[in-house]
Amino acid sequence: MENETQVITKVPEQTVESPILIYSKTAILGFSIFFGPIFGGVLLFQNLRKIQKKQESNWILAGSIAYTLFQIIANASLHTKGYSFSFSLSILGGLLLGKYFYAKYIPENPNYESKPIWTALILSLIISLPIWILGISGASRV
Repeated sequence: MENETQVITKVPEQTVESPILIYSKTAILGFSIFFGPIFGGVLLFQNLRKIQKKQESNWILAGSIAYTLFQIIANASLHTKGYSFSFSLSILGGLLLGKYFYAKYIPENPNYESKPIWTALILSLIISLPIWILGISGASRV
């Protein structure tokens, strides 16, 4: 056997960035419709914080709170029966958050992945269930 010299080349390691988990447009739209625009606004707020858009996130949160207050005042002022008017306003708020503002502030990025909604769903139910129960029991007394 001949004396062979082996040359070992070291391949530089590729750094693979872990994906950034954010709530999807669909999650924001769904939470806005079923729990109210303030819930979808909080999810979008968290997304924007995650991608380092602090100023935009503050505006989204403030706008979601203002929209929710408008929704409450409009429902009370118009003395609407049922939930169709409120539901329509929730759909409008969800579309604004999930379609318009999401597209405006969150660029398409292959490094973004959808964040699971389970924690947000459980928290939303914990917050909303007592309000719904109080609303139903109060409506039954009228």
